[in-house]
Amino acid sequence: MARPLTSAASSATSGEVDTFLSAAKKLPQTTAQAKATHRIMFALDATASRQPTWDIACALHAEIFLAARDVGEVAVQLLFYRGLGELKKSPWVSSRQRLLELMQRVSCTGGLTQIGRLLREAAREASAHPVKALIFVGDCFEEAEDEVLRLAGQLRLLNLPVILLQEGIDAEASSVFAKIAKLSGGAHLPFASGSAEHLRRLLGAAVNFAVGGRERLLRQDTSTARQLLGQLPGDG
Repeated sequence: MARPLTSAASSATSGEVDTFLSAAKKLPQTTAQAKATHRIMFALDATASRQPTWDIACALHAEIFLAARDVGEVAVQLLFYRGLGELKKSPWVSSRQRLLELMQRVSCTGGLTQIGRLLREAAREASAHPVKALIFVGDCFEEAEDEVLRLAGQLRLLNLPVILLQEGIDAEASSVFAKIAKLSGGAHLPFASGSAEHLRRLLGAAVNFAVGGRERLLRQDTSTARQLLGQLPGDG
């Protein structure tokens, strides 16, 4: 049976969220999902300014499965935050169509970032079963830095690197994202605002690392792979 979608928010704030919850609950938990050898958490900032990038991510969702198509079973969990305390996560899904169905039911709503809560959810998942990587797409940071960095260090102990794909050039976000990446054993990779092609390349490299580590990135031999390799721990 499907594991129910869980929420860190106190209550749903719209019929749209109810629709997302209902759709997620109906997704069957297949044997492949239950036994997936490669679990990847895919998290996005869904606050108001993020709608154009959310739409790009929807168009690029298949990249996750395409980049990992030759490595065995892959399962993806979608997470997003937005609004007044909404933080949602889906069941693990093992097809790009199911991931797209979930993403298409979400639109962005104003609110502050909740990266700390996101990292806590990631820690819970990694404590329950191995997770290869948390891939996050966002553009800003509006929280208490110390607690977020503590959580990033906790993820390092759980062998869960965070790969942060930052849209734009917000200086505060760049500083904190780089620290999260270093503490968790991941990477911080900025991309040009609104650039679907740039995000596609970064997402592909991030997934290749998640499912195959440094050796798989070395075989890619692309500028994006080398950019990611330049930040990852040498023993990763």
